[in-house]
Amino acid sequence: AHHVIDPATSAPSNSGVLTATVIASDAATAEVFATSAMMLSGTAAVAMLDGLGLAGLVITDDGHVHRTATLKDYES
Repeated sequence: AHHVIDPATSAPSNSGVLTATVIASDAATAEVFATSAMMLSGTAAVAMLDGLGLAGLVITDDGHVHRTATLKDYES
């Protein structure tokens, strides 16, 4: 269990997401959407980030790495 609490259940989120990283123009925005991504499935989290034009990645408990379409702009 981790520290992100699902408001619907008042229990730690059980979305299957282990970690989420978001690249945004400021730290507060990145934090808000990384935390939001922790509440969704990996696919839904990336869809949310893509829809907002944010870059990031989400790793699920099965080891899958989900990447946004724009993450490649930050990879070398």
